[in-house]
Amino acid sequence: MKPENRELAANIGTVLRGAREASKLTQGDIAVFMDLSEAFYQRIETGNALPSIQTFYRLRSLLNLSADDILNGNFDRDSYQPIELPPELKPSGQAGSLMRRIMRSRPFIQRIAFALLRHVQEDISPEKSQADEHKG
Repeated sequence: MKPENRELAANIGTVLRGAREASKLTQGDIAVFMDLSEAFYQRIETGNALPSIQTFYRLRSLLNLSADDILNGNFDRDSYQPIELPPELKPSGQAGSLMRRIMRSRPFIQRIAFALLRHVQEDISPEKSQADEHKG
């Protein structure tokens, strides 16, 4: 890696690691979602490799991060909204292959799919279910 890219790679890795950890995902989980080898994703997180533009965009989408924050190394764990996937959507779950297909799809399809997943998650969240039981 060129010396002038080392700071950029470190910034990217720091933010991705923070978002991944806040979301309680493993490097292996991200690698599966992104269709990358775990070793390569680990190199990105440790600042030893730069992702392609396409991979950067997909990582940004998956982890719900802004490109500016990633490139500048800005990660605020307190204000970050971690992604929360139900167990069945984890890479090892039944929908793992579907998630991998979504992550390889076009960006507008990804946005639609993740918006849909957020709505489904809101509808099935334990707090909503308990509130609905108390109404009835």
